[in-house]
Amino acid sequence: MIGRPKKKYSEIWRPFCIETEIETIAESHCLERGSGIGDYFFPLRIDPDAPKKSHWKTIMPAITYNFQATFPHTLQSSYLQSPQIDPEELFFYIYGVLWTPGYRHQYATFLKKDFPHIPFPSSIQGFHKISQLGKELGQCHLLNAPKEIIEAWPTHPFDPLNPMLLKIAAPIYDASQHRVYFQKPSSSLGFWIGNITPRMWAFDLGGHPQLALWLKHRIWAPTPPNAKSNKRYGFSRAINQEELQVFLSICWAISKTVRIQAELTAIYDKLQFHPF
Repeated sequence: MIGRPKKKYSEIWRPFCIETEIETIAESHCLERGSGIGDYFFPLRIDPDAPKKSHWKTIMPAITYNFQATFPHTLQSSYLQSPQIDPEELFFYIYGVLWTPGYRHQYATFLKKDFPHIPFPSSIQGFHKISQLGKELGQCHLLNAPKEIIEAWPTHPFDPLNPMLLKIAAPIYDASQHRVYFQKPSSSLGFWIGNITPRMWAFDLGGHPQLALWLKHRIWAPTPPNAKSNKRYGFSRAINQEELQVFLSICWAISKTVRIQAELTAIYDKLQFHPF
């Protein structure tokens, strides 16, 4: 899934495309950033014979890979004595390239106004390395964090008898301690989450730092008594433990993304590419 900025704002937005792997149904404007332009979906598999209008209650399996039938063979023929290229391996290669900082910087001007064009390396070894990292990156973006890692993540001790400990009142980031606080550190509650590096805290999509944005949308702000019942003013409760696990999974995914992007850059900068 890729979101594109509106052209008139492209000069003030950080040049990028959002590339996210999803495994559920998504709404066509879920990545839209006030531009009025919908998102673009590139499914790994499709059903080319399916009717344009389908019934929601009918399961329609997609079994055909969403590539031109000749493309994997054309790419394979460019690599001498290489085994057959699997379409899923090709998919994760593309995913890895789109998340490579060097690629985004090199083609920044074009990514402001057009769909990304994918370069392919002249060596099959480079293709496999990026594909493997792309697959690792895609899996972490599904937030499938290992349970033992999330349970061991350093946080303030949680007391089930005091659920308001998870109330997000004034989120503050302490770069010196690598901690993010849900309330002011001087507060009697003072819940914190550790192992948040400055790079993780600054990690953004479309110019929006993701950890700060997640917390901002859940700041405790109860609805005033005289407010209309159909108007929402804020999060009227503390987050629960399940939501805390989701936030920790996002922290884990961002931490892993930062590491993998560094590896992708190191590989990408040394590659030679085909003149396709």
